[in-house]
Amino acid sequence: MINEEIFKYVSDNFTKNTFSIYENSLRVFEQLYKDKPLKLITVKDIESFKNERLTVVNKSTINIDIVTLKATFNLLVKWEFLSSNIFNQVKKF
Repeated sequence: MINEEIFKYVSDNFTKNTFSIYENSLRVFEQLYKDKPLKLITVKDIESFKNERLTVVNKSTINIDIVTLKATFNLLVKWEFLSSNIFNQVKKF
């Protein structure tokens, strides 16, 4: 449900290309952590996500994922789904 709200927001406020970036980053992240509540995602989980992605894509793509997911989590904080953004503690490559 949250993904659909995010997709609607991005679709309404950003370009088609940006929507595609959000869609890809969120789908990949969701595949790895679909059974874990967002509030329980840790820095270690995100570092694992980065390492897992590194087997498939290059570092610049992962950096785009991190920026996109950080923006998504910022939006979830703004919408009061989360109290803080764990991505604030994660560094890009």
